[in-house]
Amino acid sequence: MDNRNEVREFLVSRRAKVSPEQAGVPAGTNRRAAAPPTAEYDDPEPSGGSVSR
Repeated sequence: MDNRNEVREFLVSRRAKVSPEQAGVPAGTNRRAAAPPTAEYDDPEPSGGSVSR
């Protein structure tokens, strides 16, 4: 049974009833966390050779 739409509607309706301040989150700030670096950027020489920049 796929009830994703029902769950989505339920969560959206509940979220609409609570402000960020009521939930203890400051309004108007960027609440996203920075993404961790990917492995390809962690390894300075991924192919075994150096990369000219």
